[in-house]
Amino acid sequence: MVNATLRWLPPLFAALILVGCSAPKQTVRIFPPDDQLVTVIYPREAGEGNTFLSPADSILIQTAPDSLFLFGHVEDANGRLEINGRDIPIHPEGGWLAWVARGNVLPLPTDSPYHPGNKSTVSIKYETAKYPGQEVHRTSRRIHFITTGPQGINPMELEFHPQEMRLKVTSDNAKLRCGNPGTYDMFPAPGTILIADGYQGLTTKRWRIPLSMGQVGWIDDDMVTVDASLLIPDDALITKAMCEVDGRNTRVNIPVGQRKLYRVDRVDEDRLDLTIYGAVSQTDIILQPTESRAVDEIRWSQVDSTTYRLTAYIRPEWFWGWDDGYDDEDNLTWKIIEAPEIGKKPLEGITIVTDPGHGGSQFSAIGPTGLMEKDANQMLGEQVNATLRASGATVFPTRTKDVTLGLIERIDFAKHHNADILISLHHNALPQGINPALHKGASVHYYQRHSLDAAEAIYRGISDSEWHGDGVRYQDLAMTRPSFCPAVLVEAGFMLHPNEEVQFKKPEHHAWIASMLTSGLEQYLEDLRERQQESLEGLRVR
Repeated sequence: MVNATLRWLPPLFAALILVGCSAPKQTVRIFPPDDQLVTVIYPREAGEGNTFLSPADSILIQTAPDSLFLFGHVEDANGRLEINGRDIPIHPEGGWLAWVARGNVLPLPTDSPYHPGNKSTVSIKYETAKYPGQEVHRTSRRIHFITTGPQGINPMELEFHPQEMRLKVTSDNAKLRCGNPGTYDMFPAPGTILIADGYQGLTTKRWRIPLSMGQVGWIDDDMVTVDASLLIPDDALITKAMCEVDGRNTRVNIPVGQRKLYRVDRVDEDRLDLTIYGAVSQTDIILQPTESRAVDEIRWSQVDSTTYRLTAYIRPEWFWGWDDGYDDEDNLTWKIIEAPEIGKKPLEGITIVTDPGHGGSQFSAIGPTGLMEKDANQMLGEQVNATLRASGATVFPTRTKDVTLGLIERIDFAKHHNADILISLHHNALPQGINPALHKGASVHYYQRHSLDAAEAIYRGISDSEWHGDGVRYQDLAMTRPSFCPAVLVEAGFMLHPNEEVQFKKPEHHAWIASMLTSGLEQYLEDLRERQQESLEGLRVR
C-alpha cells in the first residue's frame, strides 16, 4: 500500500516518507544541482536585464578592455573556488569577489565561434565536500566576455552637421551639457528659446548652442521642439534689480521680459554670480538688502556685449544656498537663502530630508549573496531617521517602503518640506575596469560648494578606524545638484565586498553608521554656530 502511494508523490517527498518509516536517516542524501553550487551574481548576462548568469556558458559584453571583476556566492563556504587557476577566498557566509587582470585573462581557443578579436574567457571551478560519506562535488563554469570600444560606433553619429535652427525648450527636466558627450552644466527653463548652429548624431541628435566667449552647450533633441518660425529673441534690457528680505530668504527680482538662458555659480567663498545670456545692462538702480545677514551687497557687470551678470557678495557663515526660476510674467527671481541660526542643541529645529536611494523596481547594486542595495538603503534610512530625531532634528524620509521614486520627485519632496539638509543614502558599486581591492568602505559625495563642509564632517564621522574610507568626492549627481540647501550623497560601503555586504544585513551596523553620521552633522553645525556668533559681534560693531 505504501509503495502504491509513493508512485503518486514527488521523489523528494517519497524519500522523506521512507526515511520516517524505515530507512536509516544517514542513507538519505539530498544535494543541490551542480549549477547551484556556485552562483555568479555579477556580471549579469548581456541582454537579459537584471537576471543572473545561466549555468551554461554565457556571453557577456563589457566595456573594460583590460580587466573584469565578478562576484557571487557558493553553497558551501568551506569549499574551494578557483578562477583562471587562482584560489579565491570565500567569506564565511559564502560570498566571494574576484578581479581578473589583463595578464590573468585566458584567451579563447582558436576554434571558438567567438575568436578572434578582443574576446576573453574566465574559467570558474568549485568543489565541496560538505556532505559526509559522499564524493566531492565539483562544478565548472566558463564565462566568455567581449570587450567593446568606440570602434562599434557608426562614424556618421560623430559627424557635426552645421545648421542654424531655432529651438524652444519643452522639457521640465531639460539639461544643457558642456560638451558632447559632456557633463550636465545648465538647466534651461521650459519656454526658453535657444539658437543652435548645428547638430551631431543621427539616431540621437544633439544640438550645439553657442553661448559667449567661445562657450557652447549641447542639448538633446527630445528636450526641445524645433521650429524655424520662432522669432529670434532680442537681447533683454535689464533696467533694475530689486531686493527684498522675507525671513531667511533674500529675493532678487529681475524683470527680464522673456526667458533667457542663465546660470548661478559660487565663484568664491564670499561671491555668488548670476549670469544671464542674451542680456544687456540698462541697470540704473539696485535696491540693496540691508536687512539680510546672508547678503552684503548686489552689483552688476556686463561680461561681454550680450552677457549680463549680477554678483551677490555673501557672508559665508550665514549663506545656506539659493533657488531660482521664472514666474508667469517671465521675471527671474533669484532667492538667496540664509542659514538657520544654530542653537545649543545643534540639530534642534533643523529639518532634514533623508533619501534611501532606489526602491521598487530600481534595486541597483546587488551583493555577492544577493542582498539588494535598495533594501540596505532602506535599513540604513530607518536607523538614520531614528537617530536624527533623537538628536532633535525634524526628519522627512522620501520613502519608508519599497516603492519606486524618480530623482526629480525626490528633489521636489525635499523642496516642498523646506529641507535644511538633504542626505541621500546609498551603498556603492564600481564600473568594470577598476580593481575593487583599491576601493573599500564609505564615501561622501557633494556638488555645490556650500555642501562641502557638511560632506567632510559626515565623512569624518563614518570613516574612522572601525570602517574603511573611500574619500570625499565632488560629483555632478542628481541628488547632490540641489542648491537650496547643503545636499550630500552618502555611500555607506561597497555592496560587492563580501565582508562589507554581510554587515549591511545587520541592523546594529546601520545603527552605528547612523550614530557616526549624526555626530558628524552635529560637529558641522557646532562649528557653524561659532562662526555665526563671531559674525554677529562684527555686525553689531558696524
